[in-house]
Amino acid sequence: MRNSVVTISLLVGLSFAFPMFATYNCSDPPSYHYFWGEGWYDYTINPLIDSDTSCWYKNSFVSATTLTSCSSTQAGWEFTSTTLGSLQRTVTVGASDAGSSNWRFGFELDFTDPNLSASNYLNVLVVVTHNGVNSTVASYYRDGTAGNSNCAHPLLSFSAVNGDTIKVYINGSRVSNNAHIKVARAALERVE
Repeated sequence: MRNSVVTISLLVGLSFAFPMFATYNCSDPPSYHYFWGEGWYDYTINPLIDSDTSCWYKNSFVSATTLTSCSSTQAGWEFTSTTLGSLQRTVTVGASDAGSSNWRFGFELDFTDPNLSASNYLNVLVVVTHNGVNSTVASYYRDGTAGNSNCAHPLLSFSAVNGDTIKVYINGSRVSNNAHIKVARAALERVE
C-alpha cells in the first residue's frame, strides 16, 4: 500500500509540476509538494517528458521516442544501440535544504523484448558522494530474460544528507532491433 501511495505521489507531483514542453532552469531550487498526508521536495527539474535533456547528460545512443503502453501517450527516451546508451543527472544537495535523509528516485519504464535476450538491458544506479566518498546506494536492473514490462514504475529508495552529491545513471543497451527499452517521467525526491 505504501509503495502505491508513493508511486501515485510521484506521478501526481510530476503532472502538477511539469507542463509539457517546458523550458527548464537546472539551477532552480527544489519545489515542495504535499499529497495524501506526505510531503516531499522535488529535485527533478527535468523529468524527461519531452525532447529537452538540458539538465541531463545524454549520449548519442539514446533517442527521443514515445511510450504508449500507459493510459496515454508519453514523450520519453529510448536506448537504441548495442553501444551503451546513457542518461545522467547530477544534483548537489544544498547545505541548508530542508527535508529528511530519505530519498527516492522513480521513473516510467516500457521494456519489450520478444527475444527474451539478456543482451537487451537497462541498468539504473544512484551514486551518492558523501565527504568525498562515492557509494552506490540504489540500483535497478532488468534484461530481456525477465519478459516484457510495460508501464512499470520502478522506485529506488536511498539516503543522502545536506552537502552530498547525488548522481543518477540510467544506462541501457539493445542488440535486437525489435526490442524496445524506453524511459520517461524521472523523479528525484527528498521526503519531508
